[in-house]
Amino acid sequence: MVLAADLGTRQARAAVLDLAGQVLAERTGPLRITDGPEPVLDELGGWFAALVAESGRDAAEVCGIGLSVPGPVEWD
Repeated sequence: MVLAADLGTRQARAAVLDLAGQVLAERTGPLRITDGPEPVLDELGGWFAALVAESGRDAAEVCGIGLSVPGPVEWD
């Protein structure tokens, strides 16, 4: 399965999908990108953990993560 998230400036959508693209669990909610990468990624990590549990699948089955962000990314 894969984890996917679409981060907007004030809202995010995250999901767990199987390899055929079927959504197994999904969440949408407020997430402020201006809070910075550490708080945002910590929150998103919590979302993903809950979504994996909700999907009834094992975290060891995760084979990839996709993440979209609303602007350029500073690699450092």
